[in-house]
Amino acid sequence: MSSGPQVDLSASRIFENMEQQLLVAKSENSRLNAQLTEMVKIHETEMAKERLETEKYRMRFERLTEDHSKLSKLNAELEEKLLTAVESLQTEKALLLDELNTLKKKFAEAEKRIKDLTVECETYKKDCRVAAELLHADPSQFLPINVGNSSSRPHLNSASSDDPLLPTPAHYLLPTTFPPIALYSSEPLNPPPRDNKGDLQLTVLKRNDPILEI
Repeated sequence: MSSGPQVDLSASRIFENMEQQLLVAKSENSRLNAQLTEMVKIHETEMAKERLETEKYRMRFERLTEDHSKLSKLNAELEEKLLTAVESLQTEKALLLDELNTLKKKFAEAEKRIKDLTVECETYKKDCRVAAELLHADPSQFLPINVGNSSSRPHLNSASSDDPLLPTPAHYLLPTTFPPIALYSSEPLNPPPRDNKGDLQLTVLKRNDPILEI
């Protein structure tokens, strides 16, 4: 009789302990479920962010790929234009070099011509200087000969003369300038005398000077 109540008491205690353990387990299960739900929410939020980032990077990659294609096409066009420009410049450079060589040859010829003309000009200057010095040293040697005596010689009529008709000779007047310059005059100061052969007597400069010989 006494063992029955003890068994019941032990069973009730065990039952109470099991109930407490069940309550604790339920509480822990609820806590774990709440944590799991929170973790799922966090994971879903992170996944949404990752999807947004992935979509953003995908769109960016597509844009970069399109830009790369455009740049590659533009680069090919620029390379072609650059090659064309280089070929054109090389051709133009060759033409300019040929023209430069031609101009150098012409320049050398022009320099040689200038030197020759300079030497010739100096020669003419020396000749003119010598002529001016001779003219100032003895002007009488350069004046018409027998100008005053031409009136004493008889003049023959052109109708009765057997000499051929000659044009009116030209005369040069000597101005009082330095360096002297010969002035041309179509009218003679005095009629020029004729020599024995019927030719006009012309004025001769320095006969011993070949430069001033007329």
